[in-house]
Formats: sequence, C-alpha cells, structure tokens
Amino acid sequence: MLNKKFLVGMLVIVLVFAITVIGCPKSETSLEGKWLSDDGSILVLDDGIFEISFEDTVYYKGTFYTEEDMLTLTVTHLNGDNFGLEEGLINQEELIEQLADEVAAELEISIEEAAELIADQFVTISYDFELSNDTLTWLMDGFALNNYTRIK
Repeated sequence: MLNKKFLVGMLVIVLVFAITVIGCPKSETSLEGKWLSDDGSILVLDDGIFEISFEDTVYYKGTFYTEEDMLTLTVTHLNGDNFGLEEGLINQEELIEQLADEVAAELEISIEEAAELIADQFVTISYDFELSNDTLTWLMDGFALNNYTRIK
C-alpha cells in the first residue's frame, strides 16, 4: 500500500514538473534579440554586440554588457552618412582620418583637437533598464527614456 501511494505521489510530482516546464509559456528574461523603439528605430542585441538602425540603415554599432539592472553600450562604429560621408559603418580611426583636416580647418583648431572631438563621438553610455515581459525600458534618473518592444 505504501509503495502504491509513493508511486502515485511520484507520478503527480512528475506531471506537475512536466506541465511547469513544457506546458507553460516562458517569459523572455534575456535582453538578446530585436527590439522596436517607440521612435521606429530597431535595436539588436546579440552576443555582446549591438546595432541601432532606422529604416533599414544601421547608424550605430558597438559592444554591450549588462550588470544587474544596468545596460552599458560602447559605440565602435558610426554611419558615415551622419557626417556627410558615404553611407556605411566607419570606425573611429577611419573617421578621424577622413574628417580631421576638414574639422580642424572649419573650427580653426589643431588636427589633434579635431581628432579628439571626433573621437568623442565614440561614447560609452550606461542606462538603468527594466525588462517586463517583452518590453524593455531604458531609464535615466528613474524616468523612462525610451521604450522598446521585442520583435519576435
């Protein structure tokens, strides 16, 4: 009799476990994936690399990591179109090489100062974030800065 009760109890535990693991929809807890912003831009987070695009054109690319509820993005590439250059991603060295002389002449500063101004475009930014179901919210000082919805 004890064995029968034990077996029935085990069967119930296995069924509950199976329903929990297989039968219940899981909410996504990872930031990885594609996200649509309220402004129409698309944020892609994939294996430590991010891209921000708008209307099928990538404008920013770089690396990201999370620590607790903090998302840190480091820009490594910008779209040349942002600076009146040919459209396409360009890294810091290439951008400085292509623009330093022009920026120095226009602003009447040294090439070194122009290179520093250009390098300042490749920033590292950290945001607090909240992830609720398929909504990612970037926060600054506790206020929502941008909302993203996961694209499936």
